[in-house]
Amino acid sequence: MLDDQALRERLAERARRDVDEKYSWPVVARQIAGVYESLRDTQPDNDWTLSAPLDPACKYRAEPHLL
Repeated sequence: MLDDQALRERLAERARRDVDEKYSWPVVARQIAGVYESLRDTQPDNDWTLSAPLDPACKYRAEPHLL
């Protein structure tokens, strides 16, 4: 790759396209909207229990504003 500028440029262009197609704000926003749409007119499932033990050393428990 160090000696092949054309290859580097193709790889960089493809990587940029992948990011635009998968992770750009419009794409992510559509995905989030899709999740909300799929939950419309549903009731929350209140019959669940926490399966993992709580870790009191977790920095997010101590400082929830970090979430």
